[in-house]
Amino acid sequence: MLSANAEAFLQIEKGHIDGYSREGKIPLGTSALQVGRTSQKNAPDIKVKDEYISRNHVEFSYIGGRFMLRDVGSRNGTEINGERLEPGRFYSLENGDFIGLAIISGEPRVVLRFCRPRQSEETQYMPAHPPKKAEGLIIDVKARGVFVDGSEVSLGRREFNLLVFLYQNRGRACSESEIAEKVWADEGGVVSPETIKQCIQRIKKGIEPDPSKPRYITTLPQYGYRLEW
Repeated sequence: MLSANAEAFLQIEKGHIDGYSREGKIPLGTSALQVGRTSQKNAPDIKVKDEYISRNHVEFSYIGGRFMLRDVGSRNGTEINGERLEPGRFYSLENGDFIGLAIISGEPRVVLRFCRPRQSEETQYMPAHPPKKAEGLIIDVKARGVFVDGSEVSLGRREFNLLVFLYQNRGRACSESEIAEKVWADEGGVVSPETIKQCIQRIKKGIEPDPSKPRYITTLPQYGYRLEW
């Protein structure tokens, strides 16, 4: 069992976790945490009810003051913010990261959002002059901060980079190929339109008051996206 850590938890965004409600919160602690599918010979700490989840799928660890994620050799893979993980490698988690488990036809069967509102002094984002009273969308590129109507919004690394790219080209239509080339440059610009769409959806969930009626990001069917400013 994990020792409780009020500063970190997993928010269930998609999927069914034994013992938790549809959008429940799973507390994290300093002990290793196994995630997988229950079987007669296996009882992970977080039990996922999905046949596509491996019995031993991923492991959460607390190392050097940071929470880490490792795919322990799952059959259908794991991703963080749309980026596929290499099995066995540890990945550092940032507040707001989306973790997808069992990627089937480009879509994760289970999605967990890593939340750690209180960061240590080494990792906490604290702008010199937070725009608490400012209205609308504010993007602080240098400090990597995003604010909507004065409230800070947590975005994963890829989501922030995509939002910044749209911001730098605000008012202009940005094609999916252009976005792939610039935002996924570390992957050689190789990314599916569906992955870009998922990333946009996560951004909308963070910055749009009503994602079904977006105020800031306009989708251009069969072309790309535009940030309204």
